[in-house]
Amino acid sequence: MSSQADPDQIVEAAIHSIRAHLQELNPAEPDGLVFRVNALHLELDNLTDLAVDAQRRYGMSWTQIGQQLGTTKQAAQQRFGSSRIDANAGGVAD
Repeated sequence: MSSQADPDQIVEAAIHSIRAHLQELNPAEPDGLVFRVNALHLELDNLTDLAVDAQRRYGMSWTQIGQQLGTTKQAAQQRFGSSRIDANAGGVAD
């Protein structure tokens, strides 16, 4: 029997782990805090793109995605490019 992990717990554990590791870095290193936090930011942007794409393919509307992002439907469509995602969304127009 497999148990599925709670997504909220996974996110909280990841945040806790990242913060702990960042506190151990030497801020004087050339590839120190800012470099690593920026790399993390870029990766999180990529993960957000994947999540939006998956939810569009599942049939979620731009209104629903915008609500999850704390923005409008139009802002979500502009940010994530409705033409790229809608082609794979099975005709979900909203």
